[in-house]
Amino acid sequence: MADDQQSREAESSPHNLTITDDQNASINISNGALGNEADSQPYKYGFSLQQYYKYCLKYYHREKKIIKMTYDEKLQLTAFWKQASCGKYDSTKFPEVGYFDVIGNDR
Repeated sequence: MADDQQSREAESSPHNLTITDDQNASINISNGALGNEADSQPYKYGFSLQQYYKYCLKYYHREKKIIKMTYDEKLQLTAFWKQASCGKYDSTKFPEVGYFDVIGNDR
């Protein structure tokens, strides 16, 4: 019930930039990289990787105002998110990072 209230608040606020499963169409967890491994292997405490990822994402969105992270920690979190959403990195599938792509160089 609290999730419904949060989603209504997120939809009603024009300045809320929170990314959720419903609003981010580029990540399809059920059919993406997490969907393949989640059904076959249980993760810590009996959760599948897909369930564990969703719980962690909900926790982060709920507590992100009190969580203080450095740039390197945020970069690591972004790397984990990309790995979870896209799968294992394959350099043949991606173009070279450009000189002016400062964030891409860090990733």
